[in-house]
Amino acid sequence: TTSAPTGSAAGQQASVRLTVASTVATGIQVPWGLAFLPDKSALVAERDSGKIKRIAGGQVSDVGTVEDVNASAEGGLLGLAVDPGYPGKPYIYAYYSGGDDNRIARITYQDNQLSDQQVILEGIPSSAIHNGGRL
Repeated sequence: TTSAPTGSAAGQQASVRLTVASTVATGIQVPWGLAFLPDKSALVAERDSGKIKRIAGGQVSDVGTVEDVNASAEGGLLGLAVDPGYPGKPYIYAYYSGGDDNRIARITYQDNQLSDQQVILEGIPSSAIHNGGRL
């Protein structure tokens, strides 16, 4: 339980009590991007490591690592999306910071494993801060 300030129309501060209802998963380092699969499991991006993990039934498993992720203060593996045609089109899309730019890659996701990463858009300007990256 924690308290968080909120603003009102009059500019006064009030305190709101927030409560964590439950913990969904543990052992994920710097979780950032999140995408849900049709089976209601979730893929979660670890911003700094470039790893993608799957959460199903409270269990966390590694599915692979996005290649060439360059983590920085506000860069790394930033966004995930599942192809709308999944599983017929077994792809996920990752937005990430590379060496000199931000990029979007299409990655095959089958049998709970990543393979065949292909950069589909590169040259998105990068910075030490504010790289964005939601898909």
